Amino acid sequence: MRYTIQPKYLTHPTRKSTTLMAVAHFDGKRVKKSTGISIPLAAWDQDSKKLKKQCTGWAPGHAIQAHDALRTLEQLLSQRSLQVMADEDRDLNRDEFLGIVEAFTLGANDANRNEEVEALQPDLLEYLAQFIPTATKRRNKHAKGDEERITAKTLQQYTQLEPLLTLFRNWSGRSLDMRTVDVEWHDAFLEWGANIELLGPATLGKRIKSLKRLFYYAKKDGYSVHPDPLSNEDFDKPRQPKNEVQYLNRDELKRIKSLDLSTKPLLSLERDRLIIGCWTGLRVSDLGRLSMDMIKENADGDKFITITTQKTRKKVVIPVLKDVQEVLDRRGCFPRFRTEQSFNAAIKRICELAEINNTVKAEKQGSVFVDRKDEKGRLYKEEVKRKVTGTYKKYELISTHSCRRSFASNWYGSMPNQVIMGITGHSKEEDFLRYIGVTEEENAERFLRFWRDQRRKNGLD
Repeated sequence: MRYTIQPKYLTHPTRKSTTLMAVAHFDGKRVKKSTGISIPLAAWDQDSKKLKKQCTGWAPGHAIQAHDALRTLEQLLSQRSLQVMADEDRDLNRDEFLGIVEAFTLGANDANRNEEVEALQPDLLEYLAQFIPTATKRRNKHAKGDEERITAKTLQQYTQLEPLLTLFRNWSGRSLDMRTVDVEWHDAFLEWGANIELLGPATLGKRIKSLKRLFYYAKKDGYSVHPDPLSNEDFDKPRQPKNEVQYLNRDELKRIKSLDLSTKPLLSLERDRLIIGCWTGLRVSDLGRLSMDMIKENADGDKFITITTQKTRKKVVIPVLKDVQEVLDRRGCFPRFRTEQSFNAAIKRICELAEINNTVKAEKQGSVFVDRKDEKGRLYKEEVKRKVTGTYKKYELISTHSCRRSFASNWYGSMPNQVIMGITGHSKEEDFLRYIGVTEEENAERFLRFWRDQRRKNGLD
């Protein structure tokens, strides 16, 4: 039996892709069957009647997948044809030919897939390329109202996912077909991310979160996706370690507040921003947005900052505490925002001047070399920024994240967690406790101390 593989369309006025067809002749009649393999129109070489290795706009992962699938089908037809010839001294008949192609298609794809959708089904990278330009116009997956859209901050998570998927495909050779991304794929991705790319659990957790959301949008857009990212509880983020962001305790904040920075106006500016950050619990993205018209006063003369956070779009109301009010009285307004980078560098210098220099064993951003592969599978090494464990002076580890962590940690144990969470914006107590780095044992000890204090106050001891 002889057969050929040819595209359903060589040209088309609107379609950019086509399905490959398996074509054979039986008793003088032409028989054709879709293989389920989708390729760009430009990927077919009409002269050689073969599939090109690459063409403009064809993602390497998709090309590899198409060639592998076609090779598998050809092997199935060849092996079965040889077997029938050896056993029965005849060629494959029409029904056997169609059965082999159909079995291959059902094994690789959804049997009920509409052929037009099949031809346009993108892989993960192709879908990301479609998704990112219009993402901020889409309704947030967890939005409570129709007006909530994907934020620019969340969009960054998708743009950071794109190069990582390319690196993973090049390293592992795994398909990025959304119909095959299952728990086993997820496990391989996490193992590669941790052991080869040297990424921490928090970073990998963000990428898995983005993947799960991406599959939600892809399904909503009508594409076929594997159910695991949407419904399998094992398609989860890696276990998150307790928070290792360094925070400034109350004594350290007093030392920072008492620094004489009269001859250093820029440091004085960033010191005031640090004080406001540590006593409001706001992220640095929100610190730069603070304005005096956000402050309202109640009937008792108490002042509150009302702000909708940039990252989560949650409305939070924060009391203006004494140290914050002192900054506002002195400056007449919130300190003007420079840049996050200048703030990050300045607060390290401020903490150094305040002699916050006890040694801490922790992780700090540093340079390391990781192994990678290019699109042709060739190994190379590349220098990247990763967290490196070592012993450092505490002031070296203070960062913009320390503001929010300082607020949460300094108030923890002094008032109910739900009250603090109402200001930090945490929805789950489990996430809040992990954020401030509290173990179950520490939480129990704080409860015991609180219980004893209450007994003494009530004269029960």
